[in-house]
Parts: sequence; structure tokens; C-alpha cells
Amino acid sequence: FSPVTLTCGIAAISQTFRDQIWYRMLGNCLAKSGPAFIKWGQWASTRSDMFPDAFCTALSELHADAPAHSWKITQRTVEESLCIPKGSLFLVFQSFEREPVASGSIAQIHKAVIKLSGVRPCDSSGVIKLANVEEKAGNGTLVAVKVRHPNVAKLIDMDFRLMSILANIIECLPGLGWLRIRSSVEQFSHTMAAQAHLNVEAYHLEVLNYNFRQWDEVGFPKPIFACPKVIIETFEEGKICSTIIDQYDRLGSDVGLVASDVMPIPLAKFIVTKGLALYLKMLIVDNLMHADLHPGNIMIVAELFGKGDPISSMLHSEDPTAKHAMKMAAAEVAYGFYGHITLVDAGMVAQLEEDESANFIGLMSSLGAGDGRTAAQSVLKFSQDENYLTEEEKEAFTQDMIKYFNEKCRGYGTNVDVGEVLRGVLGIIKNH
Repeated sequence: FSPVTLTCGIAAISQTFRDQIWYRMLGNCLAKSGPAFIKWGQWASTRSDMFPDAFCTALSELHADAPAHSWKITQRTVEESLCIPKGSLFLVFQSFEREPVASGSIAQIHKAVIKLSGVRPCDSSGVIKLANVEEKAGNGTLVAVKVRHPNVAKLIDMDFRLMSILANIIECLPGLGWLRIRSSVEQFSHTMAAQAHLNVEAYHLEVLNYNFRQWDEVGFPKPIFACPKVIIETFEEGKICSTIIDQYDRLGSDVGLVASDVMPIPLAKFIVTKGLALYLKMLIVDNLMHADLHPGNIMIVAELFGKGDPISSMLHSEDPTAKHAMKMAAAEVAYGFYGHITLVDAGMVAQLEEDESANFIGLMSSLGAGDGRTAAQSVLKFSQDENYLTEEEKEAFTQDMIKYFNEKCRGYGTNVDVGEVLRGVLGIIKNH
């Protein structure tokens, strides 16, 4: 972090340098750091309520890809987790791809085919036996095997210690207190701590699968076996949402358009409406949020029945079963479109306290009613420190909210751009 540290003085006095150079420099430093630094950067890029827009934009380019560990480590870790003798991995799996499908800051994923072999999960401390392997995976079942990188738990602990020290130093520097690095590190550490234990992620998947058991168009990987270092789960088909958006961006760039301009309307409508519906269900109904819900963790299967384009035609399901064929036939007749969303990587989840949930619902209701004063009151209740603002400052904030709502948000049925309104609200929050 030497480049960032040495230039923080310039960043404090020059907004142009800060927006165009310093934030990107910070993103590059985070990308070369430990797993917790990378995850914090990805998380911070979504917190436009805490950080400037240019900061979030720069860190949004921070990719999850990380160097993969060796096949030798993968084989040893899986064999130890399944309590099978060294070198007997292929007594459990018909095939096991040596190269990972993907590698993140915490773990990497391998594609494998499991077979019945009488495997019994270990009973050692920290292992959760979700179900007997034979009960949840038949012979020839395609699975994803997620294997934790070596020493990642220790690295995360060390990273957070370093991050706390750096955050304290940055907040003491003149002109940089507005970044609120320390409070963001404290918030993020709570959601990140459990992610190094893959059995916790498996538990989250079990709960999420149960919560959405009646939603045919939404799914999650189903865990077959889990322990702190390994998850064996169903391999879910689909194309990553961020990849779809990038492909449509490239398609439209030739004529000066973006993804939303060229994506087929049924596909775009499905992603937005179903994505919003599942988000609100997790937030308001279930109170169990997938806390790492970015486009890289959303997989899409879609069928436009001959009405799409070369990109959407690659999104169809390869499920050969008669049940799926009947589902496709019914969807073609009824809607002329079929879509399915799968959410992966449930290592981080969040739950709202009762008062937080009430505040959020109050904010959403005020958007529908076009009531700026009620929206301001709901936002103020989110503050952990009620005395952070004086009464005069609270009233100034409330008046700015009322003025903004009068201009941009008059309630349901007035063609409100909810995304623009929420960005505007976040801007007012940052200004105050």
C-alpha cells in the first residue's frame, strides 16, 4: 500500500487526482493483497451509502478471481475431509477435474462426478454431516467441489488486524476522515468472519433452499457434504449474469448502445423483476439476506423459443429430463419465455434486527407515498448514534429530502425511476 500511502496527501486536496487516479491505485493495491482485503474492496464497491461514487466505481473493477492452489493440495484436502485413505479419491468420484472451474479469494471450485461408495463424513469437531452422501447423490451425479485455500483462515485474521491498523491511521489523516474506513471495516469483519468455514456456507444454502422451496424460477446449489474445508454440492447450470451483461455491452458498443438497450425485453424484464422479488423476499419475509449478491454470483438460464439473438440462445438449459421438457412446453405456450435464476456463493449472509427491518419497510413505503419527511425519519433511525447530528442538522437533512422527493419522487403511478431516487437519497445521506 506504499503508493496509496505516499499519495494520500494529494488525494486529500485534489478531487480530480482522487477520482481519476488514487481510487484506481487503491483498487490495484487491494487486488494484490490478502483475501480479506479483496473481499472488503468488493463489498465496499456496493456501499454507495458510505463511499463516494468514484470510489465505488473504481473498486467495482476488483475481480474475484484469485490464484488457484495446486491439485496436490485439493486432493489431500478432499481425502482428509471425507476420511478416506490417501490416494483413494477416485473411489468416491468417477471423475474429478484437476483444473478448477473458478478460484476466489477463499476457495476454488472443481467439477466432478460422484459415485456411490459408502462414504461416511468425519465426526471430528467442526464437521457438519448435512446428510448421508448416498441419500443426496446417486451414481453419476455431477457435482461442484468447493475446496478452501490453505491457511486462508489465518490469512483473513491477519488481514483484518492489518486493516484495522490502516483504517485507524487513515481516519487520523487530515481530510480523509470522510472515507469512514474504520466503521466499514468493523461492519464487514462481522459478515466476513464466518466465510472461511465452508460448513457455515452449506448451512446457509440449506436454509435458503428451504425458504425458496416453492419458487420454481429461483434456486441455490444443494449441499451434499460439508466440513470447514470442503463443500460437495450440486453443480448448477447457467451463465453468469455479469458475463451476459458484458456480452450485450460489446454487442451494443458498435452502435453506441449499452446492454440494457440491446438485451431482449423478456430476458431483461425477467432478470430485473425476479431479481427484485427474491431480494425483497429475503429482506422482508425471510430476514436472511444473501450478503454477496453481485452479478458474478447470479447464474441465468433462459429460453426465448427462437425469438432471441446469438447471446440469449446460449442461455438455454441442457437438462435432458422429461420433466424439464414438459416445463419448457408449458412455458412456451403460456409466456413464450422461460427463465431461471440460481444464486451461488452464500458464504456471507445478513439478518436485520426488528427495528432495522421496520426502518427499511418505512423507507420503501415512503417511496411509494412520495413522502420525503417520512423517508428522512426512517433514514435517521438507521443511525447507530442518535446524537451524531444536532436537531438543526436533522432538520436540514429532512428539508433536503422533502425538496428532493417533491422533484423526483411523487409516489406510485407517477413514472418514478426508483433507482435514480435511491441514488439521490444516498447522495443526500453522504452530503449530511
